[in-house]
Amino acid sequence: MATYERAFISDINSSLKGKALTVLSYNVLASSSAIPKSYPYCKPEHLKFNIRGPKMISEIKTYDPDIICLQEVDNYKEFWYPKLNELGYSGNMILKVGKSDGCATFYKRDLYYVYQEEEINFNDAAKESKDKKLQTGNVGLITVLQSLEDSDMPPILVSNCHLYWDPK
Repeated sequence: MATYERAFISDINSSLKGKALTVLSYNVLASSSAIPKSYPYCKPEHLKFNIRGPKMISEIKTYDPDIICLQEVDNYKEFWYPKLNELGYSGNMILKVGKSDGCATFYKRDLYYVYQEEEINFNDAAKESKDKKLQTGNVGLITVLQSLEDSDMPPILVSNCHLYWDPK
């Protein structure tokens, strides 16, 4: 399968002791949102997960990132976790409130271990507001990773979230 040309940002941070850290983040489009009328520029067969999923795995294999942040993830147990587990990743997922999709963060298990993890429900922060439009069910997953190779390396904080979008 062909991959698509992507632009990359390079910033070697001295706190990582000159080592490159690669992070990939994709909104993988929940199956419930993959409806042709919302994406008229896309061939309907390309919206089917059985077509999109393997293409995304192919891209992940090509880029071989250390950390993967995915949003609008459904099919976590059936597809994402087993496929990425085969590629050497471990991870976790949080579902949106009242939905069947959410955010998933994966990391190469031979490079990192989870030092700490926190699930964020943005509805909790919005409860103090009188604006009910802020009650979106969106979530975030904060993962603190520690290097297995170098215990002196500072932890890496990964924040993965899917924020509200209103086309109106």
